[in-house]
Amino acid sequence: MGEDTRDMRGKEPAPGSPSSQWRSLAITGGVTLLIAVCGLIGYSVYAARLRGRPEPVKPVSTANTVPVAATPSENETPERLTPYTGRDFGMRSGFRPSVVVIGPFEPIQAHVFTTETRAFALDGIEGPPANAICLGDEKRLWACGLQSRAALIGLIRDKEPVCQLVSGKPASMVRDPGTALWNCTADGTDLGLRLVEGGWARPTTRTDSALLAALERAKAARRGLWEGEWNIVRVAPAIP
Repeated sequence: MGEDTRDMRGKEPAPGSPSSQWRSLAITGGVTLLIAVCGLIGYSVYAARLRGRPEPVKPVSTANTVPVAATPSENETPERLTPYTGRDFGMRSGFRPSVVVIGPFEPIQAHVFTTETRAFALDGIEGPPANAICLGDEKRLWACGLQSRAALIGLIRDKEPVCQLVSGKPASMVRDPGTALWNCTADGTDLGLRLVEGGWARPTTRTDSALLAALERAKAARRGLWEGEWNIVRVAPAIP
C-alpha cells in the first residue's frame, strides 16, 4: 500500500485531469498578458516620438492676401467726402432709425405735427405759417395756414405713421422738432409727397424729382395755396 502511493506521486498527471487543465490555462494567460504589455510599451514609445517631432511648416499663399492701404504722404490732398443731405441722405444711408408714431396728433404747421411726447418735421418740404392768410381767386382771403394743417391731420388721423429719421437731432421739448427731419408714411403713402401734390406744402430742395413733379401737378391744377399763386398776405396772431 505504501509503495503504490510513492509511485503515484512521482508520475506526471494524466491528460484531462483537473491539474493539467489549470496549468494550461495559467500558461495561456501568462502569454496573453505578456503580449499586451509589449504592445502597450511599443505604443508609448511611438507616441513619445510623435510628440517630439517638429510640425511641418505650411507654405503661405499670397493669392487672397488683402493689400495694405498706402499711407498718404504729407503733400497729398485728402479726398473730399460730400455728405448726403435731406431726403438723399435718408434714402441712401445704410441705417435710418424708424418709429411707429401713435396719436393723438396735433398739426403745428403743414409739415410739422406733434404727439404727446415728440414733434415731427417732415423732410424736404415746408408749409405756410400756422395762421397764414392767403389771397385766392377773386381777391378773397382765406385761412390757408389752418387749411394746410387740416390737410396734414387728415392724412394721419386714425393711423399709425411710420417715420424714419433722415437727419438732425430731435429736441427735448414736446412741441419743438429740433433739427430732426423725418420721412413719414401712412398706409404706405408718403406724407410729404401728398401735401405737395395737394398744394398745402412746397419742396425746399431742387433735387427731389418726385417732389418737383408733384409741385408741377399742384400748380397746373391750382390746388391748395396755388389757387392764388401761394400769395400769403398776412399772418394772423396766434390764439392763446
